[in-house]
Amino acid sequence: MKKLVLGIVAVSVSFVSFSQQPFNIKVTRPGNFLGGATPLILYYQGEEKARIKNKSEFTLSESLPDNGIIELKFRNGFRRPTKYFLYPNTTLNYDLQAKISMGSVKIKDLSVYPLGVSTGYALQQKTLPDGVSVNKKNLAISYLNEKTLSSEEIRKQWARQGGKMIGRSLSYLFTYARSVVKTTGLTSTTTIAGGGWTYVQNYYNLKIPEYKTGIASWSSFVYGLGVSANLHMSGTTLDPPPAKDYETVVGGSFVFMINGNFGYTLGLGKFKTEANYKGLALELTYKPSIISTAAEGYSDTQLNLKGFGIDITRSSFSAYANRIAPKAKSKFSVFLLPPIKDTPLMIYVGYGLIWYR
Repeated sequence: MKKLVLGIVAVSVSFVSFSQQPFNIKVTRPGNFLGGATPLILYYQGEEKARIKNKSEFTLSESLPDNGIIELKFRNGFRRPTKYFLYPNTTLNYDLQAKISMGSVKIKDLSVYPLGVSTGYALQQKTLPDGVSVNKKNLAISYLNEKTLSSEEIRKQWARQGGKMIGRSLSYLFTYARSVVKTTGLTSTTTIAGGGWTYVQNYYNLKIPEYKTGIASWSSFVYGLGVSANLHMSGTTLDPPPAKDYETVVGGSFVFMINGNFGYTLGLGKFKTEANYKGLALELTYKPSIISTAAEGYSDTQLNLKGFGIDITRSSFSAYANRIAPKAKSKFSVFLLPPIKDTPLMIYVGYGLIWYR
């Protein structure tokens, strides 16, 4: 213990002694044909320090940061920068070789380090914000932002100890699509817009057995109700119009749904350890629904009382609890598909909440 404390003190003193000390980094760019005409831009602490040309070198002289870690950035034209990190050595003199190869920056650390001290390492910097992704094939842009809500602790405690709990979820979805089809002498434009919401509330009652040897059973009863409403409108125009009195073809539909949720699960198994329960679970579910649809000149209501199911799974009560009661979170998502060639413009915006009490 004494040696450990002395070691920590020694490391701390070394970092303090290094901090604010001057350092020198020589960056050499050897000559190469590919990418030789593009300048290599060097950044330190967010500021541009040099534009290193082909077959040249530059020496950066600055003061060491408080944490002792030197963070550099190398950029090749408009490409995303490459981060490179250097750690203190005994002289605070560094020798880097940087070149542009196949469009990317390649860095080689030729500095002298004491035995056992790490050299620098490179990290490609992300240009897109967190949650944003781009499909290279169709250039579709997606954005997803998820946050855990405070009531997640209620769900975790229920999954460990059982008992009663109420879960709720609310979600919204908005859609927009536009398609333009051009043929000889005629352009057809179709626009679709819509949106909807869904609300679900479930009551959970999970009875978890106490730890014991031999067969132990557990049971769960879930009942709840879900309601959703969706409205979609569409319109089609022709240019030029086929007749003087031609009007845009407009249509729409409204769908309203009510879903019931009733489930009973009986689990049989045994404890291998106090925290490890394994067994089989028999699940009985019943989900009736009412679907009402309305459109211009049409309406219909259907009652489905056949949503009955039986399932046998190999699971523990904790795995079952985590499956039927999803994580408490908020979720915001956007999907944008640009109109390229024959692909229509499509936009989806969604927002949802899951919480417990």
